[in-house]
Amino acid sequence: MPRSPLLSIVIVGLAGPLAGCGGGLVINEFMASNASTATDESGAYPDWIELHNLGSSAVSLDGFYISDDLAEPDREPLDGSLSVPAGGYLILFADGDVDQGANHLSFRLAKAGEDVVLSTDGESAVEVVDSTTYGEQQTDVSMARSPDGTGDFAASDSPTPGAANE
Repeated sequence: MPRSPLLSIVIVGLAGPLAGCGGGLVINEFMASNASTATDESGAYPDWIELHNLGSSAVSLDGFYISDDLAEPDREPLDGSLSVPAGGYLILFADGDVDQGANHLSFRLAKAGEDVVLSTDGESAVEVVDSTTYGEQQTDVSMARSPDGTGDFAASDSPTPGAANE
């Protein structure tokens, strides 16, 4: 179902980390067309999403979700065995191959554009912690927050998966 222009404006207006939600976790960088930038454990080049913990203590991903659709923010529960260290980063591989490990997701990111959504269990419903809606992507160019962890997303031809954005 196509999104209306008004809905797209509202989504863009709401994108960004919400203070107090998610223990300091944000979506920091992602790549929807990875041909030679970051490899997974098998040597493949899957799409990836980088989470960054802005807080001063580790955050377990138990009770968190990741999605490629703002209308379904709880699409994929994240494995509670994963955590993001204080001030650190975690790469999630969006390759559709969950058999490869806890950091592999059941979906891929669309090169043509879609959403990236991080959410968590709230008191009465799932709450979006951070999200962004992106358009057409170039191969091996990431969308990265600048400044690192807090800024707006911008295209980067110098991706930094697992490290601070330049």
